[in-house]
Amino acid sequence: MKSGHLTDIEIQAYVLDEPADRQTIGQHLEECAVCRSREAEYRQLFSDLSVLPGPVSEPGLEEELLRRLSAGRPRRSQDILLPFLTGMLAIAGGTAIYACRWYIRNLFAYLSGGYILPSLAAAVLFLAGSVFFMLKKHRREVDMLNLLIR
Repeated sequence: MKSGHLTDIEIQAYVLDEPADRQTIGQHLEECAVCRSREAEYRQLFSDLSVLPGPVSEPGLEEELLRRLSAGRPRRSQDILLPFLTGMLAIAGGTAIYACRWYIRNLFAYLSGGYILPSLAAAVLFLAGSVFFMLKKHRREVDMLNLLIR
């Protein structure tokens, strides 16, 4: 009741018989036509909502989803292929860096040579790891959606 009127939360709590300061709110509603009007709107809304049927799901749907989630899933070729491809990407990147080491050193001639190759190798490994974890997360999300669709 900061601006002289009750907040929506206060009115909703009053309509649902949940406010801590019910007397204060009731007294305000007797005096304020604006808040009394909003209270009537919320009473009508909650009355209309109580008539609607609740959500309906197939019998046993919850148990089936929990069973599928706890059972896990069989290993697939993608589960083996993803770490393999990530490792191959890291090896290929490392090999490319090693093969081009003289060109890279000339490109970054102003830097000390002892820092360039390890830095580039670390960057390639970081990128490969990032790709691996991103694809792994994506795979989990797709699996969860597949469980819900079946």
